Amino acid sequence: MGQADRRGSLTQAGEHGTLAPEPKMLARLYNLAGKVLFYGGIVWVICMARKGPRMLSPPFIPEDLEQATYAEMRRYVTYLKKTCRHLSKNEHLEPEDRDLAASRADYLADVLTAHPLLDDLVRTIDESETRVVFPLLDKLSLRAPPPSKAAQPFRAGTKTKRRCR
Repeated sequence: MGQADRRGSLTQAGEHGTLAPEPKMLARLYNLAGKVLFYGGIVWVICMARKGPRMLSPPFIPEDLEQATYAEMRRYVTYLKKTCRHLSKNEHLEPEDRDLAASRADYLADVLTAHPLLDDLVRTIDESETRVVFPLLDKLSLRAPPPSKAAQPFRAGTKTKRRCR
């Protein structure tokens, strides 16, 4: 009774009659386990990279809104809507300010679903920036501590002294 299976996948080991896997099967299992860990790690890294806090980046729009295309203005209104949603969840703002941002985000969503004209988009962008977004960002800037000298970004082309201890 040296082998329990004709293919040789299991052999009898010891006096107790327990079956132990052969080395070829162990090699295949270790190979499979290594691949699962490797690809699982890659998937995990990608998921964690995408899960992190995202910064909203504004889409391109010309300074003069009259020169912007309809698609550019719709993308910018969508950006303003997302910005207002983020501001409505900001704990550093007063509840009234958060409510104002939430109501403006709802208004912007309604404007986007109503298929607005270019003039409506220009007016909506101007009102949203001047009445909601810029004032709330100014309030948040006043609450933020002043930047330290160490926190200032490095500018290319400037010389810095390194201190060694």
